Amino acid sequence: MILKLSAYNKPYFLQLGFYRLGLVCLLLLALAGCSGKVTEAPPKQEVTSQRTTHPNPEVESQLVRLDAANILTQQQRHQESLDLIQTLQLGLLPNKYHWQALELAAMNSLALDNGWQALRLIEHFSQALPSLSRQQQYQLFGYRADAFLLTGFYSNALENRHNQARAALNKQQQKAAYQALWLNMQQINSETLLSLQKQSQTLLQGWIDLALVRRTVVDHPELFVARLDQWHNTWPRHPAQAFMPEEMQLLVKLSEKQIVHLGVFLPETGPLADPASVLRDALIARQLDALKQGYPAPKITFFNTQGASLDELYTQAIAAGVEVVIG
Repeated sequence: MILKLSAYNKPYFLQLGFYRLGLVCLLLLALAGCSGKVTEAPPKQEVTSQRTTHPNPEVESQLVRLDAANILTQQQRHQESLDLIQTLQLGLLPNKYHWQALELAAMNSLALDNGWQALRLIEHFSQALPSLSRQQQYQLFGYRADAFLLTGFYSNALENRHNQARAALNKQQQKAAYQALWLNMQQINSETLLSLQKQSQTLLQGWIDLALVRRTVVDHPELFVARLDQWHNTWPRHPAQAFMPEEMQLLVKLSEKQIVHLGVFLPETGPLADPASVLRDALIARQLDALKQGYPAPKITFFNTQGASLDELYTQAIAAGVEVVIG
């Protein structure tokens, strides 16, 4: 989280894993990994059941189970819903209901952060699916992307997310998929991204290149704008030209202004105190290293988040003369 402080305006919030100044990047990198899995880009709609009773009692039994699993899903009783879904018999479940079963299985598995189960059940219920609609293809790519990300198959995750954007029915869906793709890449370390960069298709490679440009701010903040300009020249017709992440635009603006006073929100007590202490030491070390190398480094003020509300912390930061806050 980054807050740009003003005594007259409310803080501006932006989820960022990196900031242009090298001395704050370690903290933001750690925060980027705490956001959890990325769910499917568009909001998921509840699956409802409006059907007539099936004349075959065995088939009706399967449909009742599916209806019950749907209700449990809406109640966020994910494991109970999955337990029911896994008792469904494909041979008795009419083909037209296999998509609903797949959708419920994927949603519940991902809600439980179980990528392997999501992939297994998606494959299971895909067996007898008729041809998918464009909307179903879009959703399926999203489910698979989330599942592969959870299992650590990053190349598969990015490819499915990229395919999701290509299957979008409109620009709104396309934007949502590209935003999810960008967030997915922030959960992958630079070494893995460099490896994926060599394996990827052309347009996906462009996204990975852009993600690596973003990470230039870690060790070489002074090169960020130049690297971004180089990316624009290399990829003049890339989809990211139209769907450029907002944080990249903000980083460009921030790079034009030297931050003099930086505030950092970290807990001094509680279960997160130890990792916060490590991050605090890293920030101070990075600041000293920047000064030693002749780079400008802002003053850093730390604020204890334990027992304090965001409004209270914001007020303290304003009073201290802080320009930008991270935490």
